[in-house]
Amino acid sequence: MKKTLRIIMMSAAGLLMGNCSSTEAEVKIEPDTGTISVADPFIYKGTRASGDITSVSIIDHEFKVWGYTDAGSPVFAGQTFSWSGSAWTYSPSQKWSGNTISFGAIAPTEDGCIAQDDVLYDSASKCFTIYKIPAVQEISNAENGLNGVDYLVAEALENRTEQDGDLQFSFHHILTKLRLFARYHTTKQLSEVKITNLELSLPTGSSTYTQINSVPSTQDQWSPTTFDTQFVPMLDSGENLVLATDFLQLEKEFFIAPIKQVDLKMNLSYTCYATDGSVDKTETLTDIEVQGITAYNQGQIINLYITIMHGELGNINFRPEVSAWYNEEIED
Repeated sequence: MKKTLRIIMMSAAGLLMGNCSSTEAEVKIEPDTGTISVADPFIYKGTRASGDITSVSIIDHEFKVWGYTDAGSPVFAGQTFSWSGSAWTYSPSQKWSGNTISFGAIAPTEDGCIAQDDVLYDSASKCFTIYKIPAVQEISNAENGLNGVDYLVAEALENRTEQDGDLQFSFHHILTKLRLFARYHTTKQLSEVKITNLELSLPTGSSTYTQINSVPSTQDQWSPTTFDTQFVPMLDSGENLVLATDFLQLEKEFFIAPIKQVDLKMNLSYTCYATDGSVDKTETLTDIEVQGITAYNQGQIINLYITIMHGELGNINFRPEVSAWYNEEIED
């Protein structure tokens, strides 16, 4: 509520003459509103991979906020928020000033992550366009593994006032995550099965993300700059993967910009050893079609299970499992 200060101005002449005349003037004082502040963000669940950002690890990153009043005036235009050790801070601070404001946010935005020049925010639709998103980023569960950039877009906070309290953004993972698991299955006694080469055909180039609604969803649009693919090694140079009869997860994982149509292929070389150490079988397969994966969808995790079949069982079996990223449980 605006306060009115009534100032009684006494006429000096009136005082001298004994007449107590007065004039009233109104001075309007703007409301003493609070500073816009941010609570701890919520990140829809991630996995153990070093590249994932979670509600815990978000403090290691920065995020940017856009905010516009219902009259269309900017309050934030890519304002950086960072963790101070006890709170999320930014400068210069902004006050509510009695306004109704809608907000959007993206993460991570520190150096080497999402650049502000690659981001367009539409205050009317409360949606983002993000350019130059890499088609594929390698991440790793290995010690000191590669992180990649886990692109996050928050649900819009619409028509907020000071009475709504601190802003709490809920971020969605907008990329696809691909993880690989391998094992062998046999009807014979073997001492060892070893993969000596494993490659997947993955997309190249970059992509543009266009948000359609104020909440990120699979309705959002992705526009690749190229539809080319190239074979990417799943093992480091000179590395051999010794399999077991239970699935082992490969250290390499990938963030992939979503694509509606996928023709995934694999190159694979492996060797099976008999119990006396001699080579029982060695095989190199090229351009194997990976069945069951026809698209990379936004916000999904694809677990690809590869089984090398030995003996009378055939060659290779693929079993992809697809789940929503935000339903993935975080392992301790």
